[in-house]
Amino acid sequence: MNDLFMQNSYFYNVDMTRDDNVAMAGNCFEQLVAIVLKNTTDEPINYSTMSLEDISFHVRFDKEDFMIRSALKCNYTGIEKGMWRINRTIIKKNEAEAKTLIEETLREHGYAIVRTVDGHLKFSKYYNDEHKSAEEFDYSKFQENGHVFLIIGEDEDNYYYVDQPSEMNIKNFVSVSGRRDIGVYPKLLFMEAFRIYLGIYTAEFNMDNILNSGNFVKKILNKSIYNYENNISSREAENSSFNVMGGRRAMYKIGKILEQSKLVLKKKVFNPSIFDYCSHTIGEEFLNGLTSIINRREVLRNYCTEIGLNADLIETDMKLWKKIKNMTLYKFNRGDGILRVSDIEYKPVEETEEKLFEWMREQF
Repeated sequence: MNDLFMQNSYFYNVDMTRDDNVAMAGNCFEQLVAIVLKNTTDEPINYSTMSLEDISFHVRFDKEDFMIRSALKCNYTGIEKGMWRINRTIIKKNEAEAKTLIEETLREHGYAIVRTVDGHLKFSKYYNDEHKSAEEFDYSKFQENGHVFLIIGEDEDNYYYVDQPSEMNIKNFVSVSGRRDIGVYPKLLFMEAFRIYLGIYTAEFNMDNILNSGNFVKKILNKSIYNYENNISSREAENSSFNVMGGRRAMYKIGKILEQSKLVLKKKVFNPSIFDYCSHTIGEEFLNGLTSIINRREVLRNYCTEIGLNADLIETDMKLWKKIKNMTLYKFNRGDGILRVSDIEYKPVEETEEKLFEWMREQF
């Protein structure tokens, strides 16, 4: 086995400290691309400008005014930075081809970004004890664009992988000796998922755009201001089963949901893609959204500090969002499971957001 992957750092560095550049990169896919990038280049990359994105957001809710799948998300700027090109290969219902594809990808690239049927993998928090066999699997309810993880090595019996800690069922996570961030899992069990669906992604990097990512900053931040002030949502409703609000209206909508005690954190969320309720809860969806809001502001703070701007207002805004996140965690794990406007100071968040976007308009 080629075990060079043991010398690399992933979500954590070799000394097991969190890699903030990876954590701030965005969604699971963007974080894995950042992991691949840092392990394949020695160029002086400015991760603050590379990861800078729209800090406005939107909220999605069902017809009964409860939050739904992907309930709270940051907006996309719609600006193509062109920092990498993604290649994808898909194999369905063919175990032999899936196994060969993994082997070839590891041999050529040293990694494989993987999308598969999470419900078949015990280390995934989406694992389902009653999962369907390949013959029974219903593809109509499977989303090809979903959570991804990284396979980084193999031996005769196992694949070695890394995944976001928040996406793992820690009870079923077995780590490599000396590396708590690298999981080991039998190929035989992986194949339960891979024989149904295997999507493999690899990245081709545009180093010119990566090294000059600061050129995109003003456009991104101006677009963010525009999206906030004009109530823009980068995610539209695909069908009539849910509504979506963006920008200022999204801020207002969250406040109304809190006032109506409709942030019932243990309630299962409606998934518009399958027209049914799923295993995710409102609390999980809301926490994921809060994390992305905080992360994007942290990237903006880092960037402003680098260029000599006073980032105190961003810091204040982050602290207020973190208070909401901490209270959500408390109510989800130990409280009554309902987040109300009386539990948090929501008005100061609305006021600080207004000040932040006004400040951004003046600076950028």
